[in-house]
Amino acid sequence: MTTKKYFENLDGLRFVLAMIVFASHSKLGETLTQLSSNNFINRLIITFSKGFLGVSSFFVLSGFLITYLMIEEKDHRLAFNLKNFYLRRSFRIWPLYYTVLAFTFLIYPLIKTRLGFNDLNPYSLVYHIFFFSNFDSIHVQHDGLVEVAPLMININWSISIEEQFYLIWPLLFFFFPPQRFWVGCLVVIIASWIFRMVTDDSAYLYYHTLSVISDLGIGAFFACLCYYNSDFTKGLKNVKKSFLIFIYLLGILWLMYSDILFSDYFMHTSSRVINALFFAFIILEQSYAKNSFYKFSNAPRLSAMGKFTFGLYMVHPIGIQASIIIFKFLNIQREQGFLYSLAYSILALIFSMFLAIGSYYLIERRFLVMRKKFA
Repeated sequence: MTTKKYFENLDGLRFVLAMIVFASHSKLGETLTQLSSNNFINRLIITFSKGFLGVSSFFVLSGFLITYLMIEEKDHRLAFNLKNFYLRRSFRIWPLYYTVLAFTFLIYPLIKTRLGFNDLNPYSLVYHIFFFSNFDSIHVQHDGLVEVAPLMININWSISIEEQFYLIWPLLFFFFPPQRFWVGCLVVIIASWIFRMVTDDSAYLYYHTLSVISDLGIGAFFACLCYYNSDFTKGLKNVKKSFLIFIYLLGILWLMYSDILFSDYFMHTSSRVINALFFAFIILEQSYAKNSFYKFSNAPRLSAMGKFTFGLYMVHPIGIQASIIIFKFLNIQREQGFLYSLAYSILALIFSMFLAIGSYYLIERRFLVMRKKFA
C-alpha cells in the first residue's frame, strides 16, 4: 500500500503562522515596538505581526497541501473519491467550527450582558452557518460597523474562504487532467488578479473570495509543479544555502517596505501575488531544499504544536476577550505602559493555548480518528 507524502517541516510553520495572527489580534507586535525606537526593528516586528499576512500564508499552504494530496490520490488509486474528500474536510473543520460558532453567537452574548457589557453584534448567523461569512464581513464594513464587530466572529471570514475552496477545487479537478491541472490554477490566479484590478472597494479587496483565491491558486500551482516535474524538485533540493538566504532577505524586505515604495494601485492589484509567491517559496524551501539554514522539523516541540494550530486560530479571540474582561474588572488599562500591555498579551496567549489544547483533545481528536476511515 502506498502511503501519502508527509511534509514534516510544515507542522511547525503552521504554528508560527497562527502565532503571527495572534500577535496581530492581541496587539503583541504593537507592544514589542515599545522596546525600540529603531525604525528598521519596529518595521520588522510589525511585519511579523500582521494578521493578514499570516492568513494569506495559510491560504497558500492550504492550496499546496490540498492539491498535492488530490493529485497523489488520483495517481495512486487511479481515481479521486469526491465524497471521501468532503467527509475528511468536514470532520477536520466542522466540529470545532460549529462549537465555537454556537458559543460566540448564543452563549457569549449571555455572558457578556450578565457581566454588564453591551452586546453589539452586526453579524448574521445564517451567513456563518453556511460559510459565507466573508460576504457578511463585507456588509459589516460597508455599514461602518467594524469597530463594534466582535473579533471572535470576524475571523470566520477566512474559514469561509477555505470551505468555499474545498467545495469548488475538487470540482475543478474533474475538468482538467491531473497533469494539466496547473492550467486551471493559472486561470484562477489570473481571474483573481483581474478582479483586484477592476475594484477599488477595500472590503471587496480584503474579504471577497475572488480577491484572495489567488493565494490558494498559487499554492496549488506549485503543488502541481512539484508532483509532476522532477527536474523542478531536484533543482530545489540542490539550491545553495546562500541563494536561499538571499531570497529570504529579499522577501522580508519586500514585506517590510513595499507599502512605502509602490503605489496604492500596485499594492492592491499585485502585491498579494508577490506575497503569495514568497510564501510559496518558504513552503517549497522547507519541503525540498537540502541546504536550508533552518528546518522546522529540527524543533520537534514546535512541530508538535502544529496539531493545535486550527484550535488556536479558532479560539484565540476568546482568549483575548477573556484577557480584556479581566483587565476591565481589575480596572487596568493596557495602554498604561509596556508591562501592562505585555501582561495583557501574555494572559491572552495563556488562555488561548489552554483553550486550543483543550479543544484538540476534547473535540478535534475524536473526529480526526473518524476521518481516517475515509483516507
